[in-house]
Amino acid sequence: MYPSIENGMSPFDTAVKRKSPKSIEAMLEMLISLPDLRVGKFIRKHYTDLFASGLDTFDRYLDSCMFKHPRMMKTEMFKWEGDQEEMLLDHHTGYLGDAFK
Repeated sequence: MYPSIENGMSPFDTAVKRKSPKSIEAMLEMLISLPDLRVGKFIRKHYTDLFASGLDTFDRYLDSCMFKHPRMMKTEMFKWEGDQEEMLLDHHTGYLGDAFK
C-alpha cells in the first residue's frame, strides 16, 4: 500500500490509475481486515474516483474507518492571559470538502 521508491506510486495508485476494480476491492478488503493500519493519507487523493466507482467495498472501507486522533478524545484547559480560564472542546468531523457536493 505504500509508495514505491522508484516511481512514487503505490500498488493502490496503480490500481486506481488502471481502473482495476478487482485489484482495488482486494486491497480495500485487506485494509478492512487490518483496522489499525494507517494508510488514509495514501488513499484520500483517490476519493473522488472511488466514490464515482460505486464500489460497495469502498463504502465498507469508509464504514470501518474508526481512527480518532488523541486530541479528538479529550477536553483541554488553557490558561489565557487574564482572570478567566476557557475550555476548548475539540470535536472530530467527517467533512470531506466542497468537491463532494
